[in-house]
Amino acid sequence: MVALAAALRMAVRKRPSELLMKNEALIQEISARYEAIVGGIPDIVVEVDSDKVYTWANAAGREFFGDDVIGKEASHYFEGDQDTYVKVQPLFNGDESTFYLESWQRRKDGEKRLLAFSRRRCSSC
Repeated sequence: MVALAAALRMAVRKRPSELLMKNEALIQEISARYEAIVGGIPDIVVEVDSDKVYTWANAAGREFFGDDVIGKEASHYFEGDQDTYVKVQPLFNGDESTFYLESWQRRKDGEKRLLAFSRRRCSSC
């Protein structure tokens, strides 16, 4: 009886760690699939946090802004005075509409380019 109780306790302790490992593997698989799909888009795709700091960029985004784009505020790349933050503030307030705007941005080599953006809040992210 003591051996059976010990085996049951061991199984109960082992089960959560097995589930955790399975969940971690599933998250890695989904992340790899997301990276493969979105990372291959030829247009610039970036993600910013609530502080408007870049948290992710696909290959086209890293090619334009540079490999050090992650962790920099979006305004770091603005060229001249802009009201971009004013225009997209509704996104940060929860609006799920799609916003279109054009903004002069500085490329990694210092050249400025007019970028057209279509921005939308990701409510499930």
